[in-house]
Amino acid sequence: MKKSLLSLALSVSLLTALPVSAASTVTLHDLLTMALERNKGLNDDQITQISVSQWLTGATTLSANYLNSQQSQGSDEAELRLTFPLKSPGQHDNDHALTVSNRLIQQRNKNLRQWYFSGLIREAIWSYLLVDTQIKAIEDKQALLLQLKTQFAKQVDAGTSSKLGLLLAQQEYLSTKTQRVGLEQQQAQWLKRLQQLTGHDRLPDNVIESRPEQQQWLLNEHPQVTLLRAEMQQALQVLKASAVGMQPWNVSVTAKRINNPALSENQIGLGIDIPLGGRDTLTQADQSDWLRTRAQYEVQLDNLYQDLQQQWLTLDQQWQTLKQQQALLGQQVVISHEILKQVDLLKQRNEIEQELFLNRTLRAMEIQSAQSINQIQLYQNQARLNQAAGVSL
Repeated sequence: MKKSLLSLALSVSLLTALPVSAASTVTLHDLLTMALERNKGLNDDQITQISVSQWLTGATTLSANYLNSQQSQGSDEAELRLTFPLKSPGQHDNDHALTVSNRLIQQRNKNLRQWYFSGLIREAIWSYLLVDTQIKAIEDKQALLLQLKTQFAKQVDAGTSSKLGLLLAQQEYLSTKTQRVGLEQQQAQWLKRLQQLTGHDRLPDNVIESRPEQQQWLLNEHPQVTLLRAEMQQALQVLKASAVGMQPWNVSVTAKRINNPALSENQIGLGIDIPLGGRDTLTQADQSDWLRTRAQYEVQLDNLYQDLQQQWLTLDQQWQTLKQQQALLGQQVVISHEILKQVDLLKQRNEIEQELFLNRTLRAMEIQSAQSINQIQLYQNQARLNQAAGVSL
C-alpha cells in the first residue's frame, strides 16, 4: 500500500501538458474558419448595393424655356436643353483610386475580423486547458487522499494511531471536492464558449503556438494599424473629389425654335462647360477639414501604437517571469521527489506522525502540479503574444 501511495504522489509531475476532451483532427485554423462562418453576419448579398455611375456625377437635367415677344414684329422662342454632368478625367482617376481603396479596406476589415475571432478562440481554448489541468491535479490529489483515508482508518481500528490523521485526510478531501465543483463549472463555461464560437466541441491535437519574434515588424502589420492607415488614405481620396479640378464637365444638347413674321427656324446645338483649375486645388475650408481629419487620425494611430506596445511589453514580461518560474519549479519537483521518498521511508519505520506525513506528501504534490499549471500558463501567454502582435490563427 505504501509503495502505491508513493507512486501515485510521484505521478502528479507526469500530468499531460495538453489535456483534450477527445481526439480531434481539426486545426486552430479550422476552428477560425468555423467561427467566421458561424458568425458571418451580413454578407455582400444581404447588404443593399448602391449602383455607381461610370460616367455621370449626378442626375441628367432637362430645362425648358419659352419666350413670347411683346412686339408685333418680334420673335417667339422655345428651347429645350438636356445637360449631362460627365465625370472629368480627374474624377475618373479618383474613382479608380477610391475603388482600390474600398477593396483594400474590405480586406483590412476581413483581416481584423479574423484577428478578433482568433483572440476569442485562443482565450477559450487556453482558459479551458488551464482549468482542465487544475482539475486533473485535484483528481490525483483526491485519489491519494482516498488511499490515505483507508490506511488511516485501518490504523485507527487497530488502535495504533489516533483519529487526527484520518480527520485531516477527510477534511482535505472535502476541501478538494469544493474546489473541484467550482473548477468544473468554469470548465463547462469555457467549453460552451468554444462551442458558441465555432459550433465544435473538441480541441485540436496541437494548440501550442510559438512565441512571435520581430515584434516591431509585426506591429506595423497589425490589423488595427493597417485598417486605420487605409481609412486615412481613403479620407484623403474622398477629399480630393471636392477639389476645383474635380468638378464635372457639363455637356448640354440644346434644341431651339424661333418664330417671327419674317422667318421661322429650328436650331440644334452642343455645349460644354469645363472647369479650369488643378486637380488637387482645394478650397481653404476643404484644406482645413483635411488638416483636422489628418490630425485626428494621427492621434488615433499614436494611441493605438502605445496601447499595442504596452500590451506586448506586459505580456513579454509575464512570459519571462513564467519561463523563470518553470525552471525553478523543475528544480523543486526534483527535490520533491526525494522528499517523498524520504517521507515514505520514515513512514515505513513509524518515525513520522500522520499529520506531518500528510502535509509533506500533499505539499510535494502541489509543487509538482504547479509545474504543469505554469507550463499551461506559459503556452497561454505565447498565444496572447501572437494576438498582441496581430497574428491570426
